[in-house]
Amino acid sequence: MEIKAPIESINYSTREAAMYIGFCKSSLDKSRVSGELFGQKPPPFLKMGRSIRYRVEDLNAWVKCQETFESLAEAEAYKYQ
Repeated sequence: MEIKAPIESINYSTREAAMYIGFCKSSLDKSRVSGELFGQKPPPFLKMGRSIRYRVEDLNAWVKCQETFESLAEAEAYKYQ
């Protein structure tokens, strides 16, 4: 059996990308127009013809850059800084 090389880059549709990062598709759709996703810069995307795609590595990097909190109180305090 021949072992194939791993896929280096997987591109997700908007629906798949939204599920992957835990948002609804419409929020991701709107973020491409507004440039904002719940007060933050949205993940980068590719426009390939009429198709919109998100690279998994870009989604992972975007999630990794998000702030993390120990409590909701800490998150709320950060929100108003």
